[in-house]
Amino acid sequence: MEATHPVESNTGALSAPKATTIASAAWVAAIFFISGFPALIYQLVWQHELITLYGVNAETVTVVVAAFMLGLGLGSLVGGRLSSLRSRSPLLLFAAIEACIGLCGLVSLELFSAVGRVTLHVSTLTSGLVTFAMVLLPTLLMGATLPVLTGFLVERTRNVGRAVGLLYFANTIGSAVACFTTGGVLLDALGQRGCVRLAACVNFAVAGAAFVMWWQQRDKPNLGSGAPVQAPVRNAGESRYALRLAIGLAGLCGFVALSYELLWYRAHSMVTSGAAWTFAFMLGTYLTGIGFGSLLARRLCSQASPLHDLGSLSVFVLLATLCSYAVTPLSGLIVTTAPYAATLPLVGVSATLLGAQLPLICHFGLRPIEGVGQDFSRVYLANIIGSTLGSLITGFGLLDRVGLTGTSLMLAMLGYVMAASLTFATRPEAKLRRTLAALACAMAVLTVVVHKPLHEGLFERLQFKNEFAEVPRFSTVVENRTGIITISNDATIFGGGIYDGRFNVSPISDENLITRIYALSLFHPAPANVFGIGLSGGSWAQVIANHPQVRSLEMAEINRGYSAIIRDHHVVSSLLHNPKFHLAIDDGRRHLARTSNHYDAIVSNTTYHWRASASNLLSAEFLELVRRHLAPGGVLMYNSTGSLNAYHTACSVFPHVARVVNFVVASDRAFDLDKERWRTTLEGYVIDGKPVFDLSDPMSRKRLAEILALADGLELADGSDASMESGASLCPRVAGARLITDDNMGTEWQNAVANAFVLGCQDDGSCTP
Repeated sequence: MEATHPVESNTGALSAPKATTIASAAWVAAIFFISGFPALIYQLVWQHELITLYGVNAETVTVVVAAFMLGLGLGSLVGGRLSSLRSRSPLLLFAAIEACIGLCGLVSLELFSAVGRVTLHVSTLTSGLVTFAMVLLPTLLMGATLPVLTGFLVERTRNVGRAVGLLYFANTIGSAVACFTTGGVLLDALGQRGCVRLAACVNFAVAGAAFVMWWQQRDKPNLGSGAPVQAPVRNAGESRYALRLAIGLAGLCGFVALSYELLWYRAHSMVTSGAAWTFAFMLGTYLTGIGFGSLLARRLCSQASPLHDLGSLSVFVLLATLCSYAVTPLSGLIVTTAPYAATLPLVGVSATLLGAQLPLICHFGLRPIEGVGQDFSRVYLANIIGSTLGSLITGFGLLDRVGLTGTSLMLAMLGYVMAASLTFATRPEAKLRRTLAALACAMAVLTVVVHKPLHEGLFERLQFKNEFAEVPRFSTVVENRTGIITISNDATIFGGGIYDGRFNVSPISDENLITRIYALSLFHPAPANVFGIGLSGGSWAQVIANHPQVRSLEMAEINRGYSAIIRDHHVVSSLLHNPKFHLAIDDGRRHLARTSNHYDAIVSNTTYHWRASASNLLSAEFLELVRRHLAPGGVLMYNSTGSLNAYHTACSVFPHVARVVNFVVASDRAFDLDKERWRTTLEGYVIDGKPVFDLSDPMSRKRLAEILALADGLELADGSDASMESGASLCPRVAGARLITDDNMGTEWQNAVANAFVLGCQDDGSCTP
């Protein structure tokens, strides 16, 4: 027995047993690092695929994240049970689990697509349950790996905190690497299916490595079985108390950590105008911090000084609360003079402090004995449940009711209360208890005092960045769980940090290129039934609803906040009382897929082609969906935002295409172009009792003539410089562009790394240092 104690020889070299134990731990950490890579690829791809199926709305996003987290939590219970089976080697179990994850990954996208078609018409609650069922098996397997390997390492190191810290570090760093490489390179290069196939291959490689390691060690004794226990000795009652306390603390820490992740993503999304890669880069930084926090905690769980109380954890909670609260306002200050990437270290430092908490909790609450994997699975499950509740409560409730800054203050107060309470959970020195409690109270008071001035002009800073000093404050800010809508003093609307329209229905001034929708009657003789995607400020919907020949306008909008701002602006407020107008708060693609109606026209003032999920309304699959819902001779009009890929995709799906400024007009039948019919329609246009074109006004008559003259571009052999261009000119010009599909996601992931390191991006997606 004595030979297995970790001692050093006279020359300073490690004894053979300890050297073998360290080598074993290093190999386990290495394969667990690699296994973290495919796990995050699956999360990023599955999240996008499920959102495509069930809608790009807050409910769907939250449900997908919650389902993923719950699967991991339940998997930890399964892993805990498996780790207690003495008849099975943990390494062999791990190898089998990784192989099963790879098999699930290979069939995942086809399964999601098939189930999504069958469950298209179900409610949000039912779709959440279906989503959970679809990701349950693979996420359960992923969640089982940590308890299994924790039990394996604790048997050899006899130290729970160090084992958890090492494994958590290795796996989260592997996941962080996956976030950066997948978001920066792989999704653009390989598409969703290519990334999933790569992830499955990595799973199989990890399974093979674990099997080889098991085979090499199958006849060797448990090298840690005789090592001294690295934790305070407790009686049965103290152990139960410590475990229960650890479970409760893990749940609270999970809630706080996930809630902050949501807040940071919302703020960072405004900085990048909702670029798709924002989530991957921020999550990668967050996971990097969590990983290094675990490594830091591992050093505190040293053999020489095991954690006897929660004083160290209280200090970490205090520091994590202070840093996490400061991330958002400091990010607002940084982006006014530096690129987006300069804000990521703030997330990394805060996540490091948050990541140190779980290993410290485990070291306090768990004894390094046989069956520790099962006890750890309970603590880990509590952490996952807390994270899930953070997603649901913060994502659905707090951000909807109190907004970004209010939620940030509430989380800070919760952190200070946790830190002060921890000092009373055990028996630290009276002086330390008083010091920590007083420090928590002082920090809470200071936070309340500086909260308002610290967040003054926050949204303007996040949105305008280096131009912040040149713009006035917003006149209106609307926050809800879907996102942030801001309105400037000149009635310009911004959604999620980027231009989203203006309150204007007049083609005379045409501040928002509203002329594009007035062109509907040039391409369709009688658009009686129209479906629209994207309400925004209501200007486009107001024009369509007042079209002389339109009898019904169905509109789908994700963010219900737009209804509130429309009500407050007289230019569009009458829209909400127009009997022709019917609004559904829903994802436009999902709403269209669920209806059996056919329309004379489908109009989508689509957001910029490089934003997250923009390709859902630009892909060939979506255009095929539109074709099935167009009445004979029906037309699709949508915003390309200048993307050559969008034009090429339209030309690939529809036989008849035209361009109106940057709008695509597409149909299965040749356009019934009639310039005189268009003139008659425009002259008869009346909105709120006033004619759009006052024919008694010379300027109005001139503007009408200019608009009608735009149609002349359709007759040019090369209309590339005209405001209107025929398909005969457009389609050959864009033939070399990329076909947008749900799999390759268009331009969403292009130039991700470059864009993160420049000071600002233009509306067309081009960036300048």
